[in-house]
Amino acid sequence: MFRSRNHLETGPDGVSVIGRGWLGGNAGMSPHSATLIHRLPAAEGGGVGFVSVDESGALTRGRLSLKDADTILWDWPAAALDGAVTPFSITMTFDGTDAYRMIMSQVAPDGSTTPWPPMNFRRVRELPASFVSAASGAGGSAAHP
Repeated sequence: MFRSRNHLETGPDGVSVIGRGWLGGNAGMSPHSATLIHRLPAAEGGGVGFVSVDESGALTRGRLSLKDADTILWDWPAAALDGAVTPFSITMTFDGTDAYRMIMSQVAPDGSTTPWPPMNFRRVRELPASFVSAASGAGGSAAHP
């Protein structure tokens, strides 16, 4: 089973979001990402942007936009340390306050896309016992689900 742990908090301006993520399974979890979602200044066209760094050191800067009231589109050009850029298009659709679906597609130079398998996420009020033991290596206490 694939597992994800995300910890999000409000940034110092009361509007931005600071997130950390881990990936793993029953054998344990490892750090995956640190992300800042923020408002873009008017000089940059306004809107919402983000910057993220992953476990390989890849840096991604992009924009977020709304498709509809429940769907966020992420423009995700992942730039590796060697200079290679792998663009992705990410669609997150929220199914209420405790679940969302994510479709991640790699974008080819000709604009065609190759979707990855769909991912479904759900918030749990209390971590399952097997997850608690796996989360102990997740860079923090399992007391912060």
